[in-house]
Amino acid sequence: MKRLFFAVLVFLFAIPLFSQNQGKNPSPHLDGGAVEVLDSISKKYKSYTTIKIDYTYKMEKEGQIVEKIKGMMMLKGKKYYLLFDKQEYYCNGTTIWSYQKEENEISIFEYEENSDLFLNPVKLLSDWKKKFRAKFIREEVEKERKIVLIDITPVKQDSFYKIRIFVDKAKIDIIRFAVYEKDNTTYTYSFDKFTVNSEIDDKKFELNTSAYPNAEVNDMR
Repeated sequence: MKRLFFAVLVFLFAIPLFSQNQGKNPSPHLDGGAVEVLDSISKKYKSYTTIKIDYTYKMEKEGQIVEKIKGMMMLKGKKYYLLFDKQEYYCNGTTIWSYQKEENEISIFEYEENSDLFLNPVKLLSDWKKKFRAKFIREEVEKERKIVLIDITPVKQDSFYKIRIFVDKAKIDIIRFAVYEKDNTTYTYSFDKFTVNSEIDDKKFELNTSAYPNAEVNDMR
């Protein structure tokens, strides 16, 4: 679950860092043009007031599909909602709720800038440049459209060795990305539907515990 959350937030919150740090890595020869591509995406994404993503998650191990799940994520400033199988995460900018359906359990945390990286997009954004490198890989043609492949690799050792981003060159949109683990497991997240600037009620980013009267509630605040 954390790998999903991490990967999604990298591309939706950390991409603008390429634009902000372009002066620190000005040579296109160092990254093969990856910064230029991601900077174009950044200009689009930063202009959106809200983002809603319907996605498909696929886990593969040594070429075999192990798991395939539909999910959804909504973003509005610091607020977010994430649905992944039987797990839900809510954040209204001050409080984070997680709901585990199978355990019928709710956990509540205070949203803090210095809290866990996977539950804090602000911390991820501020630390991104220190942790990863980006590189243009190549262009491919897929279903009669040009796709740009860019790899993001961790500076320090991690359980994964790269995250590959697939970008629609004409539309300058991310269409999917894949996380490659060192144990030969690959997690792919395909954006089935990408909706921007729609009206999203702030209540969508809060979990009403009274709606789950039989759930175990763990308040960690």
